[in-house]
Amino acid sequence: MPSTIEPARRPARREPAVRLPGLGQQGAAHVDAPHALAGQRIGVLSIPGQTGVSAAAMLDKWKLRLEDVELLELGTYPAIYRALQEGRIAAGVLTADYEVAGSVAFGLRRLADLGQELRFQGPIVATTRGYARAHPERVQRAVDAYVQTIALFLDQPDRVLESMKRHLGFLNHEQALAVHAFYARRFQRRPYPSEAGMQRVIDLYAPSYSRSALRLDEIWDRSFLDRSLQP
Repeated sequence: MPSTIEPARRPARREPAVRLPGLGQQGAAHVDAPHALAGQRIGVLSIPGQTGVSAAAMLDKWKLRLEDVELLELGTYPAIYRALQEGRIAAGVLTADYEVAGSVAFGLRRLADLGQELRFQGPIVATTRGYARAHPERVQRAVDAYVQTIALFLDQPDRVLESMKRHLGFLNHEQALAVHAFYARRFQRRPYPSEAGMQRVIDLYAPSYSRSALRLDEIWDRSFLDRSLQP
């Protein structure tokens, strides 16, 4: 996984306080339990990426074989949502905004909270080492904007609700409020990545590494966020 960012001088961590990613495995209205997925298809962004790996991990937890459930690469969350709505797949990995809208629109059911079940590090702000070295000012502005946007989201919900509805398209005002409340509980003003969550991802992919396993300090640059969070 690419590098994330965190202050070099930071307080001692309390892992349980780290918010978990808002990804869920959702089932169509007729799928009332995981065993109903046998012989069905699950929509993911990509099989080797986070959504595919998470779906496969949950199938293993549910003692369902990959041979019995097809993971279908659909590329985008809107495509997964439409496939569920049209009945072309029985389940899909989606973010909370789609879960809220789909539960109202066509009876979408949550089968698993992937953040709670797997405790992987969620989506991150990332770049390459080469780009960060070549364009440090541009990377710093991006990280500054990320931190400022989280503060705006938490402190001024009225300013972001209309933007959310325009961006997502399918949300009405009530659904937008519910989505905002969901993410407001998870967003962190000091957005530290989870050391334990990132290590779980490293460990998951370790068997397929062609060289020695990655270390956290190889994928984690703390300097940009450190500067963004300075008073």
